[in-house]
Amino acid sequence: MRILINLLSEQTIQNIVAIRHFEADKVIVLTTPEYIWQVDNFEKITGVPHEKIEVLAYSMQNNMQQLTSVIEQFSENDIVVNYTGGTKIMAMAVMLKVLLSVRKRVSLAYVNTRDLLIEEMIINEDKTLTAENHILTQSVSINEYFIMKGESIDSYDFELNKSEEERLLLSKQLMKNNVYLSLFRKQQKFFIRGIPLVSHRVATSNKFDLFWDKDEILLRQGNKVYDYKHGDGGQYFTGAWLEELIFDKLHKSDRFDNVIKNLKINFKSGLERFNKNEMDVVVTKGFKTAFVECKAGNIKQEHIYKLRAITDYFLGSFGVAIIVARFKPQENIIEKCKDLGVHIFTNIEFDYLDVEIEKLLK
Repeated sequence: MRILINLLSEQTIQNIVAIRHFEADKVIVLTTPEYIWQVDNFEKITGVPHEKIEVLAYSMQNNMQQLTSVIEQFSENDIVVNYTGGTKIMAMAVMLKVLLSVRKRVSLAYVNTRDLLIEEMIINEDKTLTAENHILTQSVSINEYFIMKGESIDSYDFELNKSEEERLLLSKQLMKNNVYLSLFRKQQKFFIRGIPLVSHRVATSNKFDLFWDKDEILLRQGNKVYDYKHGDGGQYFTGAWLEELIFDKLHKSDRFDNVIKNLKINFKSGLERFNKNEMDVVVTKGFKTAFVECKAGNIKQEHIYKLRAITDYFLGSFGVAIIVARFKPQENIIEKCKDLGVHIFTNIEFDYLDVEIEKLLK
């Protein structure tokens, strides 16, 4: 029987990785009170029985006593102690106890997600150490990120529907053709009291004519005509076109493990502060996930704060916050994004957007 001892803190991904890598039969979790609620979520994700033991975050003596009790209780089993999480005091107590006890069949493990390794130290009876590096092959799905936080996903889309596929050509024109730029700098013309217009027409002197109603989207630009016999033009022109285009670009790339769009979240009580329960596009690669917001119109500071907050809450250090904009934002918005670690891409980077996002997920 293999026993895995995990130290639980805010960083939770490493615990999931260790459980899967070492194929634990039972997990003992040393955790401080503020994180104990997450243990049941780990058991739900992995299907491995968990036992909770409360420790004091900054008490070396308390941590060593608790660990001694666990090691003695399971002394006849193979024991792996994952010291990746927890406070420094918790990790030091684990290392000291294991090194001093020199029991057979006990090893220390560190989950190195940067280099995609599990660094295992096997303590020999003569107190020498044997180091072994194991290549990580596990990954964490977006659904598991949410389960770890006690949240749930309401719905998401993993492909474009027929109507969205048909209007991709138009979406590409809206992204790349500068004739349309002024259209989105004054995006308020598409709304009435905050609701997208059901029917509308925009015509200019340069042979540009845009019309939609509940049955049709019709665009004329010079000799080019785009005619789609389905409605929802108001929603499409107020931003859906950009979401569809970015999703298609990333989804067709072979650089990512998973790409989904329109991810809707069922927030538990108390998280109304986010005031945002939908992500435009979500991209995963290995242990990292990007929340991608698509902005066809003006970007406000509140958009940046909300994206940063929701990324930190669900993904922690494994999350990347990205905004894809139709045109370059104002300088104060760019500076705010830099301050908060939110990455911005515009139509200039569209052709190699998948390459740039992959770099952020390495």
